[in-house]
Amino acid sequence: MKRRTFLGLDLASHSFRAVALRRHGRDTELAGARLLNPAPEVIRFSSREPNLVDRFRFVSQVREILAPLADREERIVLSLPDCTGRTLLTEVETVFKTHQEGEEILKWQLKNSLPGEPASTHIDFQFVGQTDAGKQRVLVAAIRSDILTEYEDALEEAGYGAVLIDFHAMNLYNYYRPRFTLDESFVLVSVDGESLSIHYNVQGHPVYFRARSVVQEAESVFQELSRTLVAVCRTTPQLRKAAVFMHSDWEHEDALRQALEGCFEKEVQTLDLQKHATITMSHAQPQVLAAAIGAAERLM
Repeated sequence: MKRRTFLGLDLASHSFRAVALRRHGRDTELAGARLLNPAPEVIRFSSREPNLVDRFRFVSQVREILAPLADREERIVLSLPDCTGRTLLTEVETVFKTHQEGEEILKWQLKNSLPGEPASTHIDFQFVGQTDAGKQRVLVAAIRSDILTEYEDALEEAGYGAVLIDFHAMNLYNYYRPRFTLDESFVLVSVDGESLSIHYNVQGHPVYFRARSVVQEAESVFQELSRTLVAVCRTTPQLRKAAVFMHSDWEHEDALRQALEGCFEKEVQTLDLQKHATITMSHAQPQVLAAAIGAAERLM
């Protein structure tokens, strides 16, 4: 019997990463992986204006990277750079009666933080726990509707249907969450190219999240993290006690780990995909593939 292929495409800010997964008994096999470096005249990632500078070449590049992996599969999960939209954690008094009511309330509540006018912004959300005060904590993903449609239409033209479109940091977290015995309270810092994200979780629930663009230098990461920690620890001082884990696709990550240890004033554990992978992974550069794998697994 032919096994189904599950496709994930991660459009990271500096490279496209695609993977094909297949079930192998109770295990998951990484059936294939491909990388492609996009030209700046093809795509420019933004949350405020159209991204596809050359739609024809983008569609061609999507076909180029996916065709050798797809094996006639058309369904795909697309992972976009965090800078193409916003991921926000907010609080509400109670669970919404309907999804539409939730969209309306959240658009009004977050109107000053959305990437566009509320009427022209697409949002999705999920409840992720309660605060000590009994409020509902909500994780919200927001993107301008025209940018979302731009990617959906381009994928369709390339011959693929996006079952789900989400942001890079969340797909990266989706990869790590089931694979590591992380402490009840932990911070996950991810540095992919010039993309920095910070997750703070307590007992499996997100308490703080932030994604930023940084210069690809350890000093830049140190400065951005230092500013973030000063602000966050005023309201969430217990973050300082949490274990800290690092994901990075940098070739030389020692300086980065030292910068993080300087910020958090404690040892930082580097997450190793090869060591902890629960799927058959024989491809090079496993760190680069984490978000693409995390995206593909959302189809399984």
